[in-house]
Amino acid sequence: MKKIFVFLVFLISVFMIFAEEEAKENDKADNEISYYLTVNQLIDNGLFKNKDLISKYAQNLEDEQILLLQEKHQKYYIAPILLNTFVGFGSGNFACGDIIGGSIHAAIDSIFFISYVTTSIYFNEIIFLRIFSSLLDDPELEKQAQIVFYSLYAHWGILATNRIASLISSGLYVRKYNRVLNQSLVKNNTSLSVLPVPLISPNGIGIALSIRY
Repeated sequence: MKKIFVFLVFLISVFMIFAEEEAKENDKADNEISYYLTVNQLIDNGLFKNKDLISKYAQNLEDEQILLLQEKHQKYYIAPILLNTFVGFGSGNFACGDIIGGSIHAAIDSIFFISYVTTSIYFNEIIFLRIFSSLLDDPELEKQAQIVFYSLYAHWGILATNRIASLISSGLYVRKYNRVLNQSLVKNNTSLSVLPVPLISPNGIGIALSIRY
């Protein structure tokens, strides 16, 4: 009778241990989903300003969740390169999230593009005067034409330089963003859990410890 009582107590204890462990696993799963959504929202709201909070919450994520976040938020070079090459005006920087860099390149392109159009109109007026007026051999008009002509080349040089600079700056931004993203999602510590497991053998019954890390 005493052995039956001890066995029943043991079974109840085992049941309670497994029930408690299952409840912990369910709570852990719920918390992992909550942490995943929180980290995802923090990245959307600004990786650089929220990187400390992202790093803190990422410690509670599973490796699969971290991989999903990296795949979702990873930035690539191809779109910024194509946009800055063929469109300009900082469009590639804007596409990869570099608002400051995009604004600078857009301002430079806009200013010198407008200046180039204005200078081109003035140059055409000088050419028109030289062809259809009596000022064909005017040395002053010739000097102005040369200045305006070289100015047009200077505009093209500045626009090309800004285009190259936008390619470099967008590439550096993408590289920095991906580096900070990966660093923020790296787990800095390992967790250790000890789980009691019932052990039944022909020689008797007992409890073993299952260590997870």
